[in-house]
Amino acid sequence: MSRVTITLDFECGWGAIGDGMWRTREAAGVYDRMRDDVPRFVDTLGRLGLELTWACVGAMISDPADIRIDHLGGRFATEACRFLDEARPTSRDARDLLGVVRACRYPQSFGSHTYTHVLLDDPDQSRDGVARELERARAANDAAGIASNLLVFPRNRAAHLDLVAASGFHRVRLAPDPPTGGMGVIAAALPGLLGRGARSIFTPPAAARRYAHPAGPEAETGTALLDWGTQPAIGKRAATRRRIRRSLDAARSGQPVHLWVHPYNFSETPGLMSETIDTLEDIARLRDRSEIIVEGFA
Repeated sequence: MSRVTITLDFECGWGAIGDGMWRTREAAGVYDRMRDDVPRFVDTLGRLGLELTWACVGAMISDPADIRIDHLGGRFATEACRFLDEARPTSRDARDLLGVVRACRYPQSFGSHTYTHVLLDDPDQSRDGVARELERARAANDAAGIASNLLVFPRNRAAHLDLVAASGFHRVRLAPDPPTGGMGVIAAALPGLLGRGARSIFTPPAAARRYAHPAGPEAETGTALLDWGTQPAIGKRAATRRRIRRSLDAARSGQPVHLWVHPYNFSETPGLMSETIDTLEDIARLRDRSEIIVEGFA
C-alpha cells in the first residue's frame, strides 16, 4: 500500500512579485476571494480527515512591521519594495488565513516556502543573501508557532542545498523526475496543446522519489501539479484530469505520489476548487478502502 502526499505552496501575492502578476490578480479580487475560499477548502479537509502540508511564505505570515528585505538583490529587491509599498493588505498579509488553517478540526502540517518567494537560483542573489532568506524563513515559522524544518522551493527551482541544510531544513520538495525513455520523452518535448495531450497519454506519472541528497537534506520529487492555469482550454482541463487520475491509479499500484497546489488558484480559476475537492474525495475513499495511505510531508 503506497502513500499520497499533498503540499500547498501558500503564497498570496508574494508568489507573483517576480513577474508582476500580483497586480492583475489583486485587481481581479483573487486575494480577497481567498478569504472565502480557503475556509471552505479547510472545512473539506476537516470533514475528510486529510492532512495536507502548507508551505508558507515567511513574510506573508509575519507582522508587516517586522518584515525585512534588505538581504535581497537585483530586480527582485526593487519589485519586492514596490510590492510592500503598493499592494493591498490582503495581497501580502495572510496571518488570518494561517489562523483558519491552524483551526482545522483535522490537524494540518506546515513548512516553509522561503521568506519572500525569491527564486534561490536567481543570479542576482548572493549566497549571503540566500542564507539570510532561509534564516528569516525559519524564524517566521518559529514566530508563528508552526514547523520550520521542511522547505518547498519556489517554482521547484532548487539551489544552494548546502545552505538549505545548514539553515536547518531537513526535507525539501524537488521537481518531478523527467521521463527516461520511449514516447514519454517525445511527448515531453512537444509544445502547446499537442504536448499536453501527448503527455497525458504517453508520459506515466512520476514517482515521488525520496532520497538523501548529497548536500544534506532529505529530498522528495513531486508527481503532479493540481492546476489548469488561468482561463484553461477544455483540452488542458481534460489532460490535467487524466494526469491526476493516472497518478492515483499509480498510488493504488504501489507507487508513492506527491501532488501540489497553490491555494490562490482556487480563487483565480473557476471550477478548480470543486475539481480539487472531488480529487480529495477520491483520495479519502481510496484511503478508507485501505488502498492507499495519506501522509503529510512534514
